[in-house]
Amino acid sequence: MLGISPQALHRRLSKGSLIALRVAGGGLGYPAFQFESDLVQAGISAVVKAIHVNNPWAILNFLFLRLGELEGRTPVEAIREGKADAAARAAGHFGEHGAS
Repeated sequence: MLGISPQALHRRLSKGSLIALRVAGGGLGYPAFQFESDLVQAGISAVVKAIHVNNPWAILNFLFLRLGELEGRTPVEAIREGKADAAARAAGHFGEHGAS
């Protein structure tokens, strides 16, 4: 989808700008929504870098939570609306005591 080499994909993953999930058989799966547009890719990267959890399944879960901080939108919806900064701020609170 990105038109890049597997090595370049791995570099992006190691920099924390993509989400990859272990799938059956031990390989990696990359949720397709994160490749919709440059806007979404940049927003996902900002969220992944800001969030205080390392588990990719927890990060994926966060991206689809409806948050009061985002006026009831999910972080993915906020990113698609051009509000990646707000989604990244919410990610920075995720995992803290008392935060959603």
